[in-house]
Amino acid sequence: MNELVSNRLCDKLGPAAVSQKLLLKNLIYLVCEFNGNLDVNILFRHVYPLVLARPANLMRITNNLRCREQRKQMVLVKDGVRHFPYEYASEEELAQMVIEHHKDVFGGDTLYFDPQTMKTQTRIEARNDGVILDLNQNRWYILEVELAKHPLHKHIIPQITEFSIAYEEATTRKKIVNTLYTAIRQDAFKAATVQTQKIEDLHKSLTDQIDVQPTIAIVIDQKTSELDSICKKLPFPTQIIEFKTYAREKIGIGVHIHEFLPVLEEKEKIERRQTKPSKEGPQRLMQVLEVAALAFKGEGLNETLKSVARQHGVHESTVRDKCTRQLDINTERFRELIQDRNRFVTFLKERYPQHENLIDEKLA
Repeated sequence: MNELVSNRLCDKLGPAAVSQKLLLKNLIYLVCEFNGNLDVNILFRHVYPLVLARPANLMRITNNLRCREQRKQMVLVKDGVRHFPYEYASEEELAQMVIEHHKDVFGGDTLYFDPQTMKTQTRIEARNDGVILDLNQNRWYILEVELAKHPLHKHIIPQITEFSIAYEEATTRKKIVNTLYTAIRQDAFKAATVQTQKIEDLHKSLTDQIDVQPTIAIVIDQKTSELDSICKKLPFPTQIIEFKTYAREKIGIGVHIHEFLPVLEEKEKIERRQTKPSKEGPQRLMQVLEVAALAFKGEGLNETLKSVARQHGVHESTVRDKCTRQLDINTERFRELIQDRNRFVTFLKERYPQHENLIDEKLA
């Protein structure tokens, strides 16, 4: 098999390819790995020029082919009917599905804002697929929808880097807040969702939320090793969501099933792995006490959250979550409570009666 493929490749490429022995060898292994299913003519016309120009492309092409082979092996059966893996024709098609199901993926209290609105109002040229605002968890996401077969490095890093540079400017963050505020006020559905959260000052709440770095939510049809490497280079925390679709046999995408792990379930799994038990008290309480102790010394809330997050090696939103959602209050309520030390101590003792001594010790 190797000799046959080698001869056909050499015939196609001609004498100029003699010096490319290693490249030829790798391409031959590539063809053999997929049992000859990769047409040699396609290999010559499309694959060889890409790999010759940049050898690293060979790994990306191999990963894409492996993903394709894995898809061929997967079948879902529902009510006795088979559903086969669906291959999206474009990122726009996948993005449409993700946006349609964003509440299933990111949570029921999330709001989606389309990229055109954000670009027009904020003047940020960096391309993305929209913004997801999580009112309940006090966090927000920059949505990036990608196909594994596309050059991920070229698609993701330049855009996120450009957004990061713009985000560092206070004026940019203010534009983002104003854009979200206006979009919510002008949309009856979004406004109704906000009302269910009982947010008294929406603009202030959005300001606090946007002051915390966003999470880059990368939704992709198939995870790859290249994507893991890319995420390590991004300036913001990232979360990868693998979003697969299966279409019904003989009908197609008109009847389909999606497969994905919701963001909160994935986040909780990660936090359970990373959280170590504390001998002094529960981890969530310790971080709340540290934030309060700094706040009582006169430091601003945003600065204390960042300081405690750095100390524990976690993202700021993780500490904020412990001070708000996990106490069943919002940021506004927490800010109000820490204005009065005695009132805050009483509040914590009611939440953690078994740790009264610890609370007194840390906040004395």
